[in-house]
Amino acid sequence: MKFYDRQEELEKLASFENLADRNLFFIRMTGRRRIGKTLLVREYLKRTDAQSLYFFVTKKKEKLLLEEYSAIISEQLNEFPGIGFKDFDDFFKFLFSLLKRKKIIAVFDEFQNFKYVNDAIFSILQKHIDLNKQQSKGLLLVIGSVNSMMRRIFENADQPLYGRLNGSFLLRHFSLETVKEILTDHGLTSNDDLLFFYSLFEGIPFYYNYISERDGFSKSRQNFIKEDILDENSILLNEGREILLEEFGKDYSTYFSILEAIAGGATTMSRIADISGIAVHSLGRYISELMEDHELIERRAPFDSKESHKMGRYYINDNFLDFWFRYIFKNKSRIEILGGERLAAEIMEDMPVFMGKKFEKLMIAYLSVLNREGRLRFDRIGQYWDRGETEIDIIFTNDREKEIYFGECKLSPKRFNIEAIEAKIRKFLAVGSKYSSWKKVLNLYTPGAENFLFKSVSLSE
Repeated sequence: MKFYDRQEELEKLASFENLADRNLFFIRMTGRRRIGKTLLVREYLKRTDAQSLYFFVTKKKEKLLLEEYSAIISEQLNEFPGIGFKDFDDFFKFLFSLLKRKKIIAVFDEFQNFKYVNDAIFSILQKHIDLNKQQSKGLLLVIGSVNSMMRRIFENADQPLYGRLNGSFLLRHFSLETVKEILTDHGLTSNDDLLFFYSLFEGIPFYYNYISERDGFSKSRQNFIKEDILDENSILLNEGREILLEEFGKDYSTYFSILEAIAGGATTMSRIADISGIAVHSLGRYISELMEDHELIERRAPFDSKESHKMGRYYINDNFLDFWFRYIFKNKSRIEILGGERLAAEIMEDMPVFMGKKFEKLMIAYLSVLNREGRLRFDRIGQYWDRGETEIDIIFTNDREKEIYFGECKLSPKRFNIEAIEAKIRKFLAVGSKYSSWKKVLNLYTPGAENFLFKSVSLSE
């Protein structure tokens, strides 16, 4: 699959490189596994004229890793470290001697793995940065996919590399426009196709490349789930475990139970506690870590309320992990015994429920694109719910023009009930009375409509 998007990120790397013309610039790049960090850096290295060194940090014996790095320096720079490096102090001494003589981009991929090679390496690197930074130039770029560990290495005040970074950025999902471009290039042009694949994989580059290599775009949806996700030879079958085990360590089962509960529809602390079997008073710590350290879940508050609102709800913010915990994690034994065919059929029966919630997320992303492009104007966007049964899929406001828009999302236009929707809106307006004089519009969104907009109804009196 061709290289898509990432223009903004490539420009950011170029700006870092320009800043490294005079002094060493130390940069951290993070992002979930499969997000395309290595692919982005390799693409950038192909485009730059600067000399580069690319080191992958594998969990192996220090001596073997140093032998590998010595060979890389010889091959990529035609520099010969002599008999090799006796330890990492020797290695960094040689590396910084190069950085004093010439501008180099030195990349360390899966940087957090140095912890398993030799925990002292971080202190050794810190020493050489402090001693040589002013006399060196070039870009020192470290990449990591275990977010919690990368944060500890650089953000904990008691860690040796604390305060040494010059810059940092988090690589995020492909935009909705890029996902649409990928699907179009594979012959899938309908909004329904976009919703299906977005619901599963959102904007994770690796998954679309994986599908492309297995010709998954041409299969029926049920066969695609059976063959490309549930098959025993599919890497996606164990994807959640592979991505998260290193994040959570020995307590992974507790975190997995929480994520399974949320994926199953438990969005409040009390419901998550009931389903996971974790006491509410103990749950808060894990929820906080999942949000702040691991960035795997998010807390949403009703529109027009404070973030700390008591009716906040928790959601997994990664579509495929949401899918994996909802359908695969709890059914692993069934898949091993029965195979994936029966479960694929069950998943397809439930997919309208799963895709329905993802459609709301897709529409918020789509409307945000229109807002950025100037084809729509709003200042705030969100969703609303109360303690009863009142839920509004989307609300956005143009505060300057005093306009408020309500959006209802349905997979089929036959399911729209305008009277029921208007009743929910009246309940919201009774609470948010400041909108009484505003222009009010109801938009009905469905995948089958052009640009998703099925119908727009003025609610102004």
